[in-house]
Amino acid sequence: MSQENNETPQSSKPIATEPVQETPSTSIKAVIVSETCGYCQSLKDRLREKGLIDKVQFIDVNSEEGRKVAEENNITGVPECVVLLEKDGVKQTRVCNDEEFKKLVEEGQ
Repeated sequence: MSQENNETPQSSKPIATEPVQETPSTSIKAVIVSETCGYCQSLKDRLREKGLIDKVQFIDVNSEEGRKVAEENNITGVPECVVLLEKDGVKQTRVCNDEEFKKLVEEGQ
């Protein structure tokens, strides 16, 4: 005779969470770059000339974090602007829209 098990099996997979609400305290814009990318270097030079270089976070696409963000967001070319979201240990990313990328380059925001 088989005995029924009414317990819910424990899963090691993380529970799906709601999207992190974007606020200035939960989101950071960053740029995925490569050291061998001419456009990336031009972008950095432009930000440096405007005094905005320290306001922008750069992530090397060849780093572990860069590869992960690129893969999760189907990024196939650099430079690419992303929004990094984090709240209560939940991390999410998304690609910036054109307006956000322009604002990042023009204002460092």
